[in-house]
Amino acid sequence: MFNKTKKAFSLLVVMAMVLSMFAGIAAAATNSVFSSGYTNVTTGDNKVGGTLTVSEKENNSWLAADTHYITVTLPDGVKFNTKPTALDADYVLLAAGAGTLAFDASSDSMLRVKLTLTGDAAADAVQFKFNVAGKSALDIASGFTGDVKAEVEVIATNGGAVKWAESDSRTIARVAAKSVEVKAAAPSVIQMGSAKTGAKITIEEKVVGSLLGTGVGTEEIRLEIVTSGVTFNAAPTFSPAGDVDVVGLGMSGDSKVYSFKYDAAASIFTRKLEITPVLNVDPTVTGNIQIKVRSTHADTAITETTVVVA
Repeated sequence: MFNKTKKAFSLLVVMAMVLSMFAGIAAAATNSVFSSGYTNVTTGDNKVGGTLTVSEKENNSWLAADTHYITVTLPDGVKFNTKPTALDADYVLLAAGAGTLAFDASSDSMLRVKLTLTGDAAADAVQFKFNVAGKSALDIASGFTGDVKAEVEVIATNGGAVKWAESDSRTIARVAAKSVEVKAAAPSVIQMGSAKTGAKITIEEKVVGSLLGTGVGTEEIRLEIVTSGVTFNAAPTFSPAGDVDVVGLGMSGDSKVYSFKYDAAASIFTRKLEITPVLNVDPTVTGNIQIKVRSTHADTAITETTVVVA
């Protein structure tokens, strides 16, 4: 009798352990499919993120008789650049199917729409955008690092009652602290005269998006000749040649400073720019020829650096 009781108790313990193992596992979505794309960004305002799409797992997974509320919520420390206040394709749109979307509610970090299905010829899909500058782009608080995960939930209702609800968390951006390296190759040995080529200066992102683009966060980068008796002969040459992202801003009146910027912040690959200065050198110049590299932006990742180019 004692052995039977002991066996029964052991069986109960095993069952309890098995149940506890599965208690924390969320049930797989049976009606919806969640997907997203992300960009690499840094902290700051108006950062262009990716998109998030929620769709029917198959046609008629969402029933025409039901009303579907779809909500996306951004994490703490992240918000829309501009709060959505109405249905706007720059924030959300019907990407597939024959349903009708309507604005339902919003905050600085949340948007909810109502989907009414009007046909079943194809599976419906709703896409949320976080990539329109000045609107659905992201304001990311200083100190935020890692993945920006948007929570998305679909609730199917009928007659005022919830029939089912499904949710997921999807990455729409990845955040890392800005980092840029500035260096120069071994100094060139040059003589006095005009159009003398100095050593290459390299400006390289270590984290995607560290060099800011145009619009909010425009970063002007300056090359300033420190050495007396030396000026730029012409605009420096940039490599890769013809880099469409580099915009020359011109030379100072005394030809001692050349400025440029990028026309957009990088979001997928880091940037590496090699700059070759072309110099005029007076006969009185001796010793090292130095150029200072700096940015005018208050939130720059460029540490002011003086390099020897000749």
